Amino acid sequence: MSDSQLLMLGIVLLGLIGRNDLVVVSAGLLVILDYLRLEPVIRALERSGLRLGLILMISAVLTPYVTGEAGWAALKSGLTHTRGWVAILVGIATAYLAAGGVRLLKLHPEVAVGLFLGSIAGTVLLHGVPTGPLVAAGLVALILRFL
Repeated sequence: MSDSQLLMLGIVLLGLIGRNDLVVVSAGLLVILDYLRLEPVIRALERSGLRLGLILMISAVLTPYVTGEAGWAALKSGLTHTRGWVAILVGIATAYLAAGGVRLLKLHPEVAVGLFLGSIAGTVLLHGVPTGPLVAAGLVALILRFL
């Protein structure tokens, strides 16, 4: 078994401990792809996986508008109430942070392990909910700028 497979299995174990099924499935998938020597698939994930994941996430968020669960009234409410404006401002801030997170993770991929460990600790010890690594990495990048 290669070092990379052992590392990914360690991340699978951490995901299981932290009850983070997304980490378990993601790292497990990479172990399988590496074991089967599907290097072109791994490289395609490296190039386009983030973009594909974001497309799927945004599509999932927009589905209530397609299913009829939300419509023009919800859109209007989002633009005319305080909670809507707060959501817009937070959306702007998190998009900015996520961009910094992408840059940080590309330059320093070792940060990802710390993010997963912190996410698992927050989930297990504080009964938190694991969040996306991009915004978390963006916060790390922002803090590191000041240190």
